[in-house]
Amino acid sequence: MLELTRSSDRRTLTALRTHLIATSATVTGIFACTSLAFVLVPLGAQLNRAEVDSAQIIGLADHFLFIHSALWPLILLSMISCIVCATVLYLRLRSPLVRYVKAYDAIGRGEVPKPIVIRLGDYLSEETDALNRMLAALEARSRAHESNIDQFSDALDELARKGGDDHLIEELRSIMSADSKGVVQSEGRRLDVTPTTP
Repeated sequence: MLELTRSSDRRTLTALRTHLIATSATVTGIFACTSLAFVLVPLGAQLNRAEVDSAQIIGLADHFLFIHSALWPLILLSMISCIVCATVLYLRLRSPLVRYVKAYDAIGRGEVPKPIVIRLGDYLSEETDALNRMLAALEARSRAHESNIDQFSDALDELARKGGDDHLIEELRSIMSADSKGVVQSEGRRLDVTPTTP
Protein backbone atom coordinates (compact mmCIF):
# COMPACT_ATOMS: atom_id res chain seq x y z
CA MET A 1 0.00 0.00 0.00
CA LEU A 2 1.25 3.47 -0.86
CA GLU A 3 2.14 5.55 2.16
CA LEU A 4 1.59 9.29 2.10
CA THR A 5 4.60 11.36 3.06
CA ARG A 6 4.39 13.87 5.87
CA SER A 7 3.39 17.37 4.77
CA SER A 8 6.73 18.74 6.00
CA ASP A 9 8.55 16.38 3.59
CA ARG A 10 6.50 17.34 0.54
CA ARG A 11 7.80 19.70 -2.10
CA THR A 12 5.23 22.20 -3.30
CA LEU A 13 5.09 24.65 -6.20
CA THR A 14 6.27 27.37 -3.83
CA ALA A 15 9.33 25.26 -3.06
CA LEU A 16 9.92 24.84 -6.80
CA ARG A 17 9.86 28.61 -7.29
CA THR A 18 12.23 29.12 -4.36
CA HIS A 19 14.62 26.46 -5.67
CA LEU A 20 14.63 27.92 -9.19
CA ILE A 21 15.38 31.42 -7.91
CA ALA A 22 18.00 30.17 -5.45
CA THR A 23 19.69 28.14 -8.18
CA SER A 24 19.72 31.14 -10.52
CA ALA A 25 21.14 33.40 -7.82
CA THR A 26 23.78 30.82 -6.87
CA VAL A 27 24.91 30.34 -10.47
CA THR A 28 25.09 34.11 -10.95
CA GLY A 29 27.07 34.46 -7.71
CA ILE A 30 29.54 31.80 -8.85
CA PHE A 31 29.84 33.59 -12.19
CA ALA A 32 30.49 36.89 -10.38
CA CYS A 33 33.16 35.44 -8.09
CA THR A 34 34.90 33.70 -11.00
CA SER A 35 34.81 36.85 -13.10
CA LEU A 36 36.20 38.95 -10.27
CA ALA A 37 38.93 36.42 -9.59
CA PHE A 38 40.06 36.24 -13.25
CA VAL A 39 39.87 40.00 -13.88
CA LEU A 40 40.76 41.73 -10.64
CA VAL A 41 43.36 39.37 -9.13
CA PRO A 42 45.88 39.80 -12.00
CA LEU A 43 45.47 43.59 -11.78
CA GLY A 44 46.04 43.48 -8.04
CA ALA A 45 49.16 41.36 -8.59
CA GLN A 46 50.53 43.97 -11.00
CA LEU A 47 49.88 46.73 -8.46
CA ASN A 48 51.91 44.83 -5.84
CA ARG A 49 54.96 44.47 -8.07
CA ALA A 50 57.92 46.48 -6.77
CA GLU A 51 59.24 47.60 -10.17
CA VAL A 52 56.04 49.41 -11.20
CA ASP A 53 56.48 53.20 -11.13
CA SER A 54 53.88 55.62 -9.79
CA ALA A 55 52.52 56.57 -13.25
CA GLN A 56 51.87 52.90 -14.05
CA ILE A 57 50.31 52.39 -10.62
CA ILE A 58 47.93 55.29 -11.23
CA GLY A 59 47.05 53.86 -14.68
CA LEU A 60 46.51 50.36 -13.25
CA ALA A 61 44.44 51.81 -10.39
CA ASP A 62 42.24 53.70 -12.87
CA HIS A 63 41.87 50.53 -14.95
CA PHE A 64 41.09 48.56 -11.77
CA LEU A 65 38.39 51.05 -10.73
CA PHE A 66 36.89 51.13 -14.25
CA ILE A 67 36.61 47.35 -14.40
CA HIS A 68 35.26 47.28 -10.85
CA SER A 69 32.57 49.85 -11.67
CA ALA A 70 31.65 48.18 -14.99
CA LEU A 71 31.58 44.62 -13.66
CA TRP A 72 29.07 45.06 -10.83
CA PRO A 73 26.23 46.37 -13.03
CA LEU A 74 26.88 43.45 -15.40
CA ILE A 75 26.68 40.98 -12.52
CA LEU A 76 23.54 42.65 -11.17
CA LEU A 77 21.86 42.53 -14.61
CA SER A 78 22.90 38.88 -14.96
CA MET A 79 21.34 38.05 -11.60
CA ILE A 80 18.12 39.90 -12.46
CA SER A 81 17.86 38.16 -15.85
CA CYS A 82 18.47 34.75 -14.24
CA ILE A 83 15.76 35.38 -11.64
CA VAL A 84 13.33 36.58 -14.35
CA CYS A 85 14.07 33.47 -16.45
CA ALA A 86 13.58 31.23 -13.40
CA THR A 87 10.26 32.94 -12.64
CA VAL A 88 9.05 32.51 -16.23
CA LEU A 89 10.07 28.84 -16.14
CA TYR A 90 8.22 28.43 -12.84
CA LEU A 91 5.05 30.01 -14.25
CA ARG A 92 5.21 27.82 -17.36
CA LEU A 93 5.41 24.74 -15.13
CA ARG A 94 2.93 25.95 -12.51
CA SER A 95 0.05 26.68 -14.85
CA PRO A 96 -0.46 23.09 -16.08
CA LEU A 97 0.11 21.63 -12.62
CA VAL A 98 -2.59 23.84 -11.09
CA ARG A 99 -5.01 22.65 -13.79
CA TYR A 100 -4.04 19.02 -13.08
CA VAL A 101 -4.80 19.42 -9.37
CA LYS A 102 -8.23 20.90 -10.19
CA ALA A 103 -8.95 17.96 -12.50
CA TYR A 104 -7.86 15.45 -9.85
CA ASP A 105 -10.05 17.15 -7.25
CA ALA A 106 -13.02 17.00 -9.64
CA ILE A 107 -12.43 13.29 -10.26
CA GLY A 108 -12.22 12.77 -6.49
CA ARG A 109 -15.67 14.37 -6.19
CA GLY A 110 -17.02 11.98 -8.85
CA GLU A 111 -17.13 14.53 -11.66
CA VAL A 112 -15.69 14.22 -15.14
CA PRO A 113 -13.81 17.50 -15.66
CA LYS A 114 -13.59 19.22 -19.00
CA PRO A 115 -10.44 18.60 -21.06
CA ILE A 116 -7.44 20.52 -19.78
CA VAL A 117 -6.26 23.39 -21.99
CA ILE A 118 -2.82 24.89 -21.46
CA ARG A 119 -1.10 27.84 -23.07
CA LEU A 120 1.09 27.33 -26.12
CA GLY A 121 4.32 28.11 -24.25
CA ASP A 122 3.56 26.01 -21.17
CA TYR A 123 5.50 22.86 -20.38
CA LEU A 124 3.97 19.39 -19.85
CA SER A 125 2.01 19.40 -23.12
CA GLU A 126 2.52 15.63 -23.65
CA GLU A 127 1.42 14.94 -20.09
CA THR A 128 -1.64 17.14 -20.65
CA ASP A 129 -2.53 15.16 -23.78
CA ALA A 130 -2.23 11.90 -21.82
CA LEU A 131 -4.43 13.26 -19.02
CA ASN A 132 -7.02 14.45 -21.56
CA ARG A 133 -7.08 10.96 -23.10
CA MET A 134 -7.72 9.54 -19.64
CA LEU A 135 -10.54 12.03 -19.05
CA ALA A 136 -12.09 11.11 -22.42
CA ALA A 137 -11.93 7.42 -21.48
CA LEU A 138 -13.55 8.16 -18.11
CA GLU A 139 -16.34 10.09 -19.78
CA ALA A 140 -16.92 7.27 -22.30
CA ARG A 141 -17.04 4.76 -19.46
CA SER A 142 -19.48 6.95 -17.55
CA ARG A 143 -21.78 7.26 -20.57
CA ALA A 144 -21.66 3.51 -21.20
CA HIS A 145 -22.50 2.80 -17.56
CA GLU A 146 -25.38 5.29 -17.63
CA SER A 147 -26.69 3.72 -20.85
CA ASN A 148 -26.49 0.23 -19.31
CA ILE A 149 -28.45 1.38 -16.26
CA ASP A 150 -31.12 2.97 -18.50
CA GLN A 151 -31.40 -0.22 -20.60
CA PHE A 152 -31.62 -2.36 -17.49
CA SER A 153 -34.35 -0.10 -16.07
CA ASP A 154 -36.28 -0.31 -19.35
CA ALA A 155 -35.94 -4.09 -19.32
CA LEU A 156 -37.28 -4.24 -15.76
CA ASP A 157 -40.23 -2.03 -16.73
CA GLU A 158 -40.96 -4.31 -19.69
CA LEU A 159 -40.70 -7.37 -17.45
CA ALA A 160 -43.15 -5.78 -14.97
CA ARG A 161 -45.63 -5.01 -17.79
CA LYS A 162 -45.49 -8.63 -18.93
CA GLY A 163 -46.37 -9.84 -15.45
CA GLY A 164 -42.98 -10.96 -14.15
CA ASP A 165 -42.35 -11.97 -10.57
CA ASP A 166 -42.78 -8.79 -8.50
CA HIS A 167 -40.38 -9.96 -5.80
CA LEU A 168 -37.66 -10.67 -8.38
CA ILE A 169 -38.23 -7.33 -10.12
CA GLU A 170 -37.96 -5.44 -6.81
CA GLU A 171 -34.78 -7.36 -5.98
CA LEU A 172 -33.30 -6.44 -9.36
CA ARG A 173 -34.34 -2.79 -8.90
CA SER A 174 -32.60 -2.66 -5.51
CA ILE A 175 -29.42 -4.09 -7.09
CA MET A 176 -29.66 -1.50 -9.87
CA SER A 177 -30.26 1.28 -7.34
CA ALA A 178 -27.23 0.21 -5.30
CA ASP A 179 -25.10 0.15 -8.46
CA SER A 180 -26.33 3.55 -9.63
CA LYS A 181 -25.36 5.11 -6.27
CA GLY A 182 -21.79 4.72 -7.44
CA VAL A 183 -22.55 7.09 -10.32
CA VAL A 184 -22.41 10.76 -9.42
CA GLN A 185 -24.21 13.36 -11.51
CA SER A 186 -22.38 16.59 -12.33
CA GLU A 187 -22.87 19.09 -15.17
CA GLY A 188 -24.96 16.60 -17.13
CA ARG A 189 -22.25 13.96 -17.02
CA ARG A 190 -21.85 11.08 -14.62
CA LEU A 191 -18.75 9.25 -13.48
CA ASP A 192 -18.78 5.71 -12.16
CA VAL A 193 -17.03 5.85 -8.80
CA THR A 194 -18.19 2.44 -7.59
CA PRO A 195 -15.17 0.50 -6.35
CA THR A 196 -14.59 -2.61 -8.40
CA THR A 197 -13.21 -5.87 -7.06
CA PRO A 198 -10.58 -7.77 -9.07
